Amino acid sequence: MAEADFVDDQQPLQAAVLAVLGGHSYRSPSLRTGILPYLSCPRLTPREYEVLDLLASGLSDREIAKRLVVSDETAHTYTKRLLQTLNVHNRLQAVLKGMRCGMVKIQLEPMHIPSFLQPRPRLSSERRRATKLMPVRPP
Repeated sequence: MAEADFVDDQQPLQAAVLAVLGGHSYRSPSLRTGILPYLSCPRLTPREYEVLDLLASGLSDREIAKRLVVSDETAHTYTKRLLQTLNVHNRLQAVLKGMRCGMVKIQLEPMHIPSFLQPRPRLSSERRRATKLMPVRPP
């Protein structure tokens, strides 16, 4: 949030706190209007937001086409127009700018760890004693 956004008025700060508490992202008025020259955040259409989310999920144009039920060419056009709107040169830059502008949120999935790499639970001292090999006594 830009400093000028909460010095004069506390409402944007309250809106930001409520948005974050609700699990959403918040962009200050200066970011939404594009006043900051080093980070202009253009307004996106609902379809552009969809495409940006799918790009952030790592989907190709063909996979985006299947998700949106459009042709491959249409999905390619959507991606190309999104890059132009965001004024970036590739898909990675689009996702990064989307993250910086609060337009997209990357959700990392928990990493699957194979069972043989997972740590084993520690045995209690009683259980350790019980599992020790006992010497065999001759008859």
